[in-house]
Formats: sequence, C-alpha cells, structure tokens
Amino acid sequence: MATITGTAADDFLNGSLEDDLILGDAGNDTARGGEGNDTIRGADGNDDLLGEIGNDTLFGNDGNDTLSGEDGDDQLTGGQGSDVLRGGRGEDFLKGSQGDDRLIGGANADRLLGGSGNDELFGGNGADLVFGGSGNDVLRGGNGADELQGDNGNDNLAGNKGADDLRGGSGNDILRGGSGRDTLLGGDGDDTLLGGSGNDFLLGNLDNDRLTGAAGADTFGLSSGTGQSTITDFVDGVDRIALFDFSVDPNAQGFALGFSSLAIAQVGNDTTITLNGDLLATLANVQANTITVADFTTTVPDLT
Repeated sequence: MATITGTAADDFLNGSLEDDLILGDAGNDTARGGEGNDTIRGADGNDDLLGEIGNDTLFGNDGNDTLSGEDGDDQLTGGQGSDVLRGGRGEDFLKGSQGDDRLIGGANADRLLGGSGNDELFGGNGADLVFGGSGNDVLRGGNGADELQGDNGNDNLAGNKGADDLRGGSGNDILRGGSGRDTLLGGDGDDTLLGGSGNDFLLGNLDNDRLTGAAGADTFGLSSGTGQSTITDFVDGVDRIALFDFSVDPNAQGFALGFSSLAIAQVGNDTTITLNGDLLATLANVQANTITVADFTTTVPDLT
C-alpha cells in the first residue's frame, strides 16, 4: 500500500492503481484515490475527497469538506464542519458527524446517518436506511422501500416512491409517505402525518397529532394512554381504525382495546372517540352514527 502525504499548502494528491493511504494536511486539499480500495483522510481546511474506483473509506476531519465515493461500496465520514457526502454507485455508508451536513446516497441500497446538526439526507434509488440523528433534519427516501428515522429534533420526512417506513422520533415532526403502501409513526411531540397515495398505516402515538390518509384505503392507529389524534379525512367504508394499548404492552399489536370499550359521540360536525373519558381521536366532518365495528380492524403492520 502506497502512502501519499500532503503539506501545509493546498495540495492535489493522486492515488495509484493500488490500495492507497492518502493523508491531507493543513490547507484546502483535493485528493483522488484512483483504482484500488483506498483510505483518504482530510485534515485542516476545506477538502475535496474522491474515492473513485474501488471500495473506499473517506474521512473529512476539520473544515467544510466534500466527500464523493463514486464507484464501489464506500464509507464516508464527515467530521467537524458542514460537509457534503455523496455515495455514488454501490451500497454506501454515509455518516455526517458534527455540523449541518448534506448526505446524498445514490443508485443502490445506502445507509445514511446525519449525526448532530441540522442535516439534509437523500437516500436516492434503492432501499435505503436514513437516520437523522439529533437536530432538525430533512430526510428524503426516493425510489424503493426506504426506512426513515428522524430521531431527536423537529424533523421533516418524505418517503416518495415505494413502500416506506417513516418514524419521526421525538420532536414535532412532519411525515409524508408519498406513493406506495407506507407506514408512518409519529413518536413523541405534536406530529403531522400525510399518507399520500396508496393504502397507508398512520399512528401518531404521543401528544396531539394530525393524521391525513389522502388517497387509498388507509388505516389509522389509535392508542390509549398516549395522546390525541385528529383524523382529517376518514372515509367510512374505505378507511379503517386499529386500536392499541401501549400502556400495557409497548409492542402491542392488533385489536387490543375492543370496540365495546369505546364511547363514540357527535360533537358539532365531528365524531369523537373516547376511552374511559380520555379522548383518543377526533374524526373531522364525520357523522357518529356511521361509525360501527366494521370501521375497525385487527390487520396492522409490524411496528417493532
């Protein structure tokens, strides 16, 4: 393995046809790995690191760096500063670390981790795993069945095409499923969930959430002991409601509470669903006398 080392100046460092170790130094460096499975480390300065051909490992370190994996299954880590990470072709792992980072997956099944800071993460094509980390993050899926997790902060998640799994985590999050049969879980905070086209499952979970299924035959999850949901577009005979009891079992699945336990009432133009005096949901612009046991279901996705 050849070792190529930069200087305190702004260097242009080229790898060889072999597996190279390229080490930047002070200055704004440009490093290209070439062929082989290369390791490229930036240092101080705003560096531009390109893995090129092979399965490469890139580290940005200090500064606002740009890391591009290009061909191969690459691992990119940003470091301090606000970095841009591009996976390219292959199944890549991108980790933003500190700063407000921008992570872009590519053509295949990539894993993206934002880290701290307010990050933007784009999975691209393929079945991607996109994890925002702390901060107020923007997460986008793409084509394929993606899994998006916001974690801490007020996050904005969109699955786009494919059967996606979106989980907001803590904070006041916005989740949009897009096309496909999507699963949307709000988590802690006052969340807004929009299913989009397709037959989607929406569960706000804790606090006061706003759920809109949009097109398709959607299922809205309600749970005791968590919070209140406003369902904006429930269609009797098309959409369904699933009941959970997370106060007993945090991994509860199915028809845990039972229709007979509920009180269904008309309040103005809306229908309220309560359990032992606790409001579970408000169905906007729905007549209470149309809600029967037929509107409830035991068919739900696996939420573990």
